[in-house]
Amino acid sequence: MIAQFTSLHSLRADLGFHKSSRLKTDDISSVFSFRRQENGEFLRVLFKPNPPQAARLAVIVSKRIARHTVERNYCKRVIRELFRIRQYQVGSFELVVQIRKKFSRIQYVKVANEFDMLLTKITQGS
Repeated sequence: MIAQFTSLHSLRADLGFHKSSRLKTDDISSVFSFRRQENGEFLRVLFKPNPPQAARLAVIVSKRIARHTVERNYCKRVIRELFRIRQYQVGSFELVVQIRKKFSRIQYVKVANEFDMLLTKITQGS
């Protein structure tokens, strides 16, 4: 029982969203200039291959889409969590996720499925 707990704990520690997993402003600009994207109902994912490093992420939610800070933060939190769980399946990409349409807890499953679908398109298409 203790061995299982230790392995689960170490697995959870490996799935963190660390500072090294975040894109900085210059990196975001380079992803935008690369001009490769996949679109869904709620999300637009811009991406750029990044072979020597692990996957990295930036999330953008404009005030026009989600007027209140609470709504913007919720959208960012959901996308970061979805990425955190799947970051080792993504491969070596720099991803910028733009929220196209505000979503709430009711649409969480729809957004998660869309995120998975877009990541599959990106990883299989490149």
